[in-house]
Amino acid sequence: MATESSVSRGALEAAALQAMIDHDNNSQVENEAPPAQQVLLSPERETALRTGDYSKLRELEENQKKDFEAIRLTLKDHEDQALNVITDEHGRELHVCSTENAMFWIHVKEDAAAKEAGLAANDHKDTVYAPTIEVGTFSKNGGHAFLSWHTFKENLDDITIFALAGAVGAVVGFQIFEILATESEQAAAMASAGLARQAAYAEVEAARAHPDPQVLTKAIKDLRAARSNVDRLWMAQLPKKPIFEKFLSLARRFPTVSSLIGTTIVTAAVTVVLGIIWHVINKDLYIKVNITNFDKKAWKVDAWYHNNGIIAGGSGWVVKSMAPAKKEVITPMGAMVAKYTAATNITYFFQNSFTVMDGVGIALRVVQEDDNSKGVNSQPSNTPVVYLLTEDLGFGAAYLAKFIKKNRHTVKAGVPPSIEDFYEEEANWPKGTPTVVECEVERDGQRVKIVGSTDALEGRNDNIYTYDVKIG
Repeated sequence: MATESSVSRGALEAAALQAMIDHDNNSQVENEAPPAQQVLLSPERETALRTGDYSKLRELEENQKKDFEAIRLTLKDHEDQALNVITDEHGRELHVCSTENAMFWIHVKEDAAAKEAGLAANDHKDTVYAPTIEVGTFSKNGGHAFLSWHTFKENLDDITIFALAGAVGAVVGFQIFEILATESEQAAAMASAGLARQAAYAEVEAARAHPDPQVLTKAIKDLRAARSNVDRLWMAQLPKKPIFEKFLSLARRFPTVSSLIGTTIVTAAVTVVLGIIWHVINKDLYIKVNITNFDKKAWKVDAWYHNNGIIAGGSGWVVKSMAPAKKEVITPMGAMVAKYTAATNITYFFQNSFTVMDGVGIALRVVQEDDNSKGVNSQPSNTPVVYLLTEDLGFGAAYLAKFIKKNRHTVKAGVPPSIEDFYEEEANWPKGTPTVVECEVERDGQRVKIVGSTDALEGRNDNIYTYDVKIG
C-alpha cells in the first residue's frame, strides 16, 4: 500500500507551504521577534579579528568549512540516524551530530510556568510548552561556535520534545551545511531571502511605535511575504529522501514548527555561512561590514548614508541592535570553549549602484543603548530586554571603496547629528590610508575602544572588501 509521502512529493510540499502561509496570516506576527544569537571565538580567532590579521582569519574560515564538511557528510549519509540523543553534564537532553572537530546540536527547553499551568489544566500530555529552541554549531579548527535561541509564546500541541527536536535538527542541519558546501545560486537565493526576512522583522519592530496603524499593517504584510519566500526556498531545496518527505507531512500538521525552521535556517545561514561564501556567489558586492560587540553594553546601528551604494540582499535600510553577549553560555563542548570569548555581531552587505568606473562609500552611526532591565541573563526566556538609547555615547564609521585609488576608512568618537555630514567632512577621515583605525568612547570615566580594520585597500580580484568594526 502506498504511503502518504510516496503518493506525491509535490502535493505534500504544497500542502505544507499552504499550512504555513495560513498560519502566518492568522498569527499575531507583530508580537514576534527574530531569534537571539551570539558567537564564541577562540583566543586565536579573536586576536586575528581584533588585530585585522586577515590571513589568519581566512585560514580559520577554511578550517571551519573543512570541519563542517564532515558534519554535512554524516547528516547526508546517515539521514535520520545522524543525530544522537545525549544528556549533557547539566542534565539537558540534546540532539547532536558530532565529529572529532565539529558539532551541530539542537536543544528544546519548555517554559516552566507555561508547563505548570498546562499540566494543572489537564492539558494534553504530548504538548511542548512555550519552547525555546537552541541551535548551535562548533568548529574546533575554526575556533568558532554559533548559538541561536528562538522562543515561542504559544504551546505546540500533539507533538513531543523528542519529535520536535528531531524534525528541527534534520532539516536545519541539512540546510546549513549543504548551503555552506555547495556555494551555489541556491545558496545566494537563500542568503538574500534571509537578509530580506531579517529586514522585515526589523520593519515590524520599528512600526510598533509608529502612530499610524497603516505603517504596522504594511510591516506585517511585508514580514509575511518575506517569511513565505524563505519557506518556499528551503522546502524546494530538500532532497527527495524519506526523512524529508516524512518531515513535510509533519510540516503540514505543525506550521508553527515549520515557520520556526525557516527562521532558524536563515539566522544560522546569515551568521555562519554568508561571511564565508558570499564572495563566491555574488560578484557585484563591494563592501561587507561586520560589527562585533565585545562590550558589556548594548549598541545599535541606527542610521546610515551611502555614496552610490545600495544594500545587497534587501530593499532598504534596517536598524539593528547588538545586545551584550551572555558571558556564561551552556554548550555541549564544555572545557573546549572555556577560554572562548562571547560576542554578538551583525553583518551588512553593500554594493555600488552604478558599476561603470565608479566606487561605493557607506557610513554608519553606532550608538550605545542603556539596559532598562536587570540584565540579559536575569530575564525570563520569553521576556524581551528593553533598551533605551543613550544619545551622547556613540561613534561614526565609514568606508570608501574607490575605483582607481586606494580605499579609505574611519571610526571617530561622538554621535554624528548627521551621518551624511560625517561622511562628507574631510576632517573625519585619517590622513593617509591605514588598514587599521581606532578611537575611544568615554563612558562613566572609562574608555571603550573602537577599532576598524579592512582586509585590503586595493587589489581584490573580486572587488569585495571586508570592513570589521570591533566594539570593546
